[in-house]
Amino acid sequence: MTRKIIDLDTIQANGKRGETQRPAFTKINENFAEVYGALGSVATIVEDVEQLKTEIQAEADQAKVEVQSAIAALPSAVDNAIHGRIPGKNRLINGNFDFWTRGTPVMQTGYGPDRWFVQIGSMVDAGLFANNNVPGDGVFGDARLSMGANSTGSSDAFGHYFVFEQRVENVRTFAGVLSTVSFTVYNSGAAGRKIAVEFLQNFGTGGSETALGLDAEVFSLDVGINRISKTTTLPSVSGKTVASTNHYAAVAVWLSSGSGFDVRNAALGAQSGQLFFGQFQWEEGGTATGYDTRLLSHEAALCGWYAQRIDINAGDAFSVCTALGQFDCVGQLAFQPMRSKPSARTLGNGVNMTGFGINGGNAPGSSFNVIPVSASSAAITAGVATGGMSPNASGYVAPKTGGISIIFEAEI
Repeated sequence: MTRKIIDLDTIQANGKRGETQRPAFTKINENFAEVYGALGSVATIVEDVEQLKTEIQAEADQAKVEVQSAIAALPSAVDNAIHGRIPGKNRLINGNFDFWTRGTPVMQTGYGPDRWFVQIGSMVDAGLFANNNVPGDGVFGDARLSMGANSTGSSDAFGHYFVFEQRVENVRTFAGVLSTVSFTVYNSGAAGRKIAVEFLQNFGTGGSETALGLDAEVFSLDVGINRISKTTTLPSVSGKTVASTNHYAAVAVWLSSGSGFDVRNAALGAQSGQLFFGQFQWEEGGTATGYDTRLLSHEAALCGWYAQRIDINAGDAFSVCTALGQFDCVGQLAFQPMRSKPSARTLGNGVNMTGFGINGGNAPGSSFNVIPVSASSAAITAGVATGGMSPNASGYVAPKTGGISIIFEAEI
């Protein structure tokens, strides 16, 4: 309202100058009421301003914390972003199980898919096999194959085992530094199926004692797709005795085990069912980055450093040989260089002999051997039980019906 003024000069009805006391004091009270009402509004405004200041300060403090946190995380994020795009970060070979030099399925202890060593003991219907991925199923990216693992039970509650591992050449690998193993596993059974991850350090023959059960951990699986990641720091090898060859660091995945192996796999226990694995990666750092997919030609070359397979069709000549006498000949076979002179074994029905001065031009071979002589070549010997070869005569050998396969192995 507008300010009310007390009339002090107008002659009133009683003949006196100015308003009487009552109306005058009424105006005074109304003016004071207006003033106090206004003062109350100011106090409220002041309180509102103070509350706003408090809220703004709190938001500013929170923003400061978030900015500081983002700045602190920036080096790691940049490192992970760059590291995730560096080719060659993955120390594991054949992580998508593209290559099976020794064939599939694998039902007993030995090397299975290239670079993966399998151990099976006291299991029922246990084995690994190559699985053709369904295009576009979203499980293993664009990988053409994965590895299936089956088991229906065990026959020894204390001593059974089913485990596969990859041995990375050089026990110094990731020793004393942070590293992360990651992979994908598809559980086609019920939720709660378990697996365990274990790390090992083997110092080679004559070296320090093998370190087993390093940072083992059990993982419980959901139904369907599971992305597993395990970060560890392997012990330093300082002060250890390292052999000149065949030493390695390894990551192992346990599928089932008896109580006798509890100290190695964090008491995984007996498990059964079917699982599928792919996208195995072991890299430096504390974060699992995207799987490093290599060209198949590159992956094949890496696998070939440790194992190679030469398949030869029936009738295809593959080595020119020289007769040593009437019964035997010798030749040579070259292959991709390997990490050391390999062992060799052959599959098939042997070879036929053509040339060599044999009457009629050819004869069925009675023996066939491949003898590696270096890391990239082997001698071939073949014989004819009935003789008939002319000493120093040349000829060639070719597989009999069904062909032959020659497998070279130079594993750790």
